Amino acid sequence: DIRKVTDQGKNGQKAEAIRFWADEYRLNTRIKTYPKPYIALIDGIVMGGGVGLSLHGHYRVAGDRYLFAMPEVSIGLFPDVGGTYALPRLPGESGLWLAMTGSRLKRADALALGLATHAVASADLAELKQKLIAGEDIETCLTQFKAAAETAPVTEKMNEINEYFAAKDLMDLIDRLEKASAGSDFAAQCLGIIRKASPTSLAITFRQIRHG
Repeated sequence: DIRKVTDQGKNGQKAEAIRFWADEYRLNTRIKTYPKPYIALIDGIVMGGGVGLSLHGHYRVAGDRYLFAMPEVSIGLFPDVGGTYALPRLPGESGLWLAMTGSRLKRADALALGLATHAVASADLAELKQKLIAGEDIETCLTQFKAAAETAPVTEKMNEINEYFAAKDLMDLIDRLEKASAGSDFAAQCLGIIRKASPTSLAITFRQIRHG
């Protein structure tokens, strides 16, 4: 879809490209404000439009193969689909870290940060879906199929995330990471990712997250 929209912009089809974004963003808003319970069953990659279709719902049920990221800064875009509303509301500076680095999170980390609300084994998702379709109580079903708790690696990084990403602006962030990179593999990794991303996207994204 990104390639299609890019080609449309180059080929004088801007109206079609704008319609794509307009439809998508209105749908995201509709999901966020929908009065009935909205349940997303996620068992794979959730990025870009997939984030918009799931993150704003009441229930975000993660299977074993759940993998979240918002890597827009690497393609010259910015976290959209309501990402700059949701990410600033995550614990500490984790939202800015995710937005600026596009870091990928598995299920345990997503649960720890609130991106996912429940964990269910991939093998149980089909049965869970059928029970929900049949009208069985949501909370009862999710309790019945609840997966065993897992250790979240992101919790061990939170002190560093909060220290580095509490920066006042983009250049301050880069300076903090540069100073810490000699003694921190995590800081060096973040710095390497940011240096490869679009500078314009990084600047826009930083301001969006802070504003959000």
